[in-house]
Parts: sequence; structure tokens; C-alpha cells
Amino acid sequence: TQDAIRLTLGHKGGTLATETTKVETKPTAARVLAIPSLSQDGLEAQRSGHFGHADYHTLVYLAGDEMIGVDTMENPPHSEGGCLEPVLRLVERGVTDMVVGGMGLRPLNGLLSAGVRVYVMPEQGTVREGLQAVLDGTAPMMSPAHACGGHGGGCQ
Repeated sequence: TQDAIRLTLGHKGGTLATETTKVETKPTAARVLAIPSLSQDGLEAQRSGHFGHADYHTLVYLAGDEMIGVDTMENPPHSEGGCLEPVLRLVERGVTDMVVGGMGLRPLNGLLSAGVRVYVMPEQGTVREGLQAVLDGTAPMMSPAHACGGHGGGCQ
């Protein structure tokens, strides 16, 4: 996009001179979508079946419905801060939306209390398919009724 920037150039004959210049800027991500994934393959990575068991989280940066960037972050070991450590790291990265295959109640409540919208897609697929479902509005919102029993409990 182009933004207009007004520059003050200095005084000319007792009045302040200004000039307007167009500058190319990268759109700011309005949304950051996180999807637990099995690899660092970006949009082509396979989605992990469970939030706490994912090796990585693929982060998709969106301006409206336009993708402006993709990044990957490692999921910390479960023992390193427990169930909420990944939640804290994702919130620190600005995540606003998340697509999961399954998730325990504690991390779900942590994300919801941080204002993150959580969608559930239990079927396997790619990060790209999860992203598309969110953009199309076909990914259902996750509720506590969808939460796994935790530490060996089954996901619904």
C-alpha cells in the first residue's frame, strides 16, 4: 500500500514549508493465525492432531483476507512450563486466531481468556486447508465441549 507522509522542510520567508510524499509500506497484520503443525513447511505442513503434541506452530499473518507472511515457531516441550507455556508464547507473538485438531481445556481457556478465537478441525490436512477454512468461514469455533480429557484423555 501507499501512505502519504507530510514532511516539514523548514522555514521559507517566515512560513513553514511542507511537502507530501508517497511511501511504500508493508501492510500491518490485522490477524495472526496459528496452526499446530508437524514441520516447518509453511502452508504445506501437515496439521498436528493435537495442540500439545505439535512440533511447531505455523503462524500466518493476514491483512484482511490477504496473506502477508508465514513464519514457524517451535512448540516448547510439555514439561517446560506445562500446558500454558505454548499459550503464553503464542499470545506474545500476537496470535488472534488458532485452528486446532484437538486441545485440552486448560490451554483452550488460556487462549480464550487472551481473546484468541479458537477453531476446531479434527480431520487431518495441511496448514493451507486450515487457513482456507477460517477465511471461508467453514471452520467451527471450538467450545469447552470439544476439549480433550488431558494427559491421555480422548478428544471428541
